[in-house]
Parts: sequence; structure tokens; C-alpha cells
Amino acid sequence: MQPMNIPSDYEQINCPVCYKNDATLLDERTIDKRLIRTIMCNHCSHAYLNPRARAPVYDEYYTSGFSQEFNAISNTASSVDLAAGNDAKTRRILDFLKPHLNPNSRVLEIGCGYGNIIATLRDSLGASVTGIEPDPLARRVAFEAHGLELQDTSFDAFFAETQEKYDMIIMHHVLEHMLYPNDVVERLYKLLKDDGVLYLGVPNIAAMTFPKQLFFRFPHVSYFTPFSLFILLCQNGLHVVQYDSFQKALAIIAIPHRNVASVDWASVIRNSFPISKMKRVIFQRHWYHTVRLAIKHHIRPMLPRALKDFVKKYILYKI
Repeated sequence: MQPMNIPSDYEQINCPVCYKNDATLLDERTIDKRLIRTIMCNHCSHAYLNPRARAPVYDEYYTSGFSQEFNAISNTASSVDLAAGNDAKTRRILDFLKPHLNPNSRVLEIGCGYGNIIATLRDSLGASVTGIEPDPLARRVAFEAHGLELQDTSFDAFFAETQEKYDMIIMHHVLEHMLYPNDVVERLYKLLKDDGVLYLGVPNIAAMTFPKQLFFRFPHVSYFTPFSLFILLCQNGLHVVQYDSFQKALAIIAIPHRNVASVDWASVIRNSFPISKMKRVIFQRHWYHTVRLAIKHHIRPMLPRALKDFVKKYILYKI
């Protein structure tokens, strides 16, 4: 790719998964005066910000109130109400984890937000839980809503200090925020017991769920395809044993390498390559969701309630 002038607090990087320096430009925009330039690796299909802000910029961003800026949350909102707003997401994740849940497990969640997941595991299965969360608002909500005292530390600092091994590690939409995903997954492997399981949820750039201006955002430094995520795990000693549909956000269960059935690599590759197909998919999904949100926010409110009810009951119900 062509060299470019970059801000002084930004840096150029190679692909954070395969370390190659050969990529295709996907999207470039400026949001809140921040450059957001997303490229896709031609070797492993991983998409990432390049150039990206340096680590101190992100450290300040997260500790100064990530939840309020990213999710537009008010300081006056009730902690119980904020936590309850994540109940549906919590149920979906726990349903996905159900085959791997055992009583009295030792569970670590990194970037646990309001703590709904580990609070449920603590209360329903007697799990011994540890949560890491850098955002002060999220920690306050977790304490007031669930009685959880989450650790105010970085993952790097936690890993350097802990001697524990865990039956389960949970990272739901956190890995895409990590500047060095290879280092993170290598450390996650070391924190797992021999029979432990790792749950990861990450954005799937091959199945965008929002228009580009909402999907490509400053705190997300990585956007995974099935192939780039599976490669990242495999090269760090982890084997994928369960995954959700590739047609939405990626959710996987991985375990340390053992004699387990082989992954369906044909499906993984088909949903990640070629790069030209990925660019078309991103373009198509961008416009699909642009039109969808325009109808939702601007056209649907103008329709009479009777017409909305008719469409919902007799048309959408039958689809």
C-alpha cells in the first residue's frame, strides 16, 4: 500500500494476526476528528485499523468513560436498569455456553461490562468468578446491581500478577479492542486449565450488522473473518470445537489442542475469501442496513399504528 502521512499519536502496523504487510483498503473515514482507516490482509483476511492510535491514546479513552461515549449512557441512569438492559444478551451467551457449564467452576471474564454473565454463573452454579473491567461506570453498575467487585486493571497487568488457572475464560466483544491479539490469545491459553474452555465473541466483517459509519469505529482495532479468527486461535494452541453461524457476529468455543474432530475449514475459508468477495459483501451489507435504518427511524414512525400492526401480524409473521 502507498505510504501516507499519519498523525503523531498514530502508528503504522503490519497485520496483527499473520504479521504480513500486504493489504487492501476497505474503508476510510474521520469520526470525531479521529482517523479510522480499515484495511484487510490479503493473506489471512483479517481487517484492522492502519494506521491506528498508539496505546496511550486508547488507555486514556477507556479509563475516561468508554461506556458513556461508546453507548451514550447517562451518569444518572439506574444501575439496576442498565444491567437489566443486557439480560437478553446474557441469556443468548449462556445458552451458547450451556454444554460447557459445570458447577463450582473457576471463571474469568475479561471486559465484563456490567457483570451480568459472571453474576449469573456465580448465583446459579456456585462458580468462583473474577472480572476485569477498566471502565469506571461499568464497575459501579456491576457493584450496585450484582455486588461484584470487578478488578480495575489492564489485562496485561492482571496476567503478570495472577497465578490462577481457569475452567472457563469469557471475552465477549473484547478481543477486537486489543492492540495485540496474538499476545492476548497466547496468554489466554496459558490461563486455561488443561480441560478449560475459552469463549470468544467478536464482530464478523463478513456479516456486518450496521452501515459502515456505525460498524467501523475508533475502539475496534480489529475486525475478524472466520478464517482470521480460527488461524489466530490455532497458531496459539487452541482448537475451535463449537461456533455459531458465520452469517452474524462470530461466537466460538475453543479448547487447548487435543484429539478432537477437525474443523470444517472449507466453510471457514468460503466465508472469508476471496478479498474481492469480502469487499462486495461489505458494500452490500452497508447499503442494506442503511436502507433498513432509514425505514426504521424515518418512514415507519409516519405510518398509522393500524398499518404497522397489519404488517407485523399478517406479513412479517408469515416470512
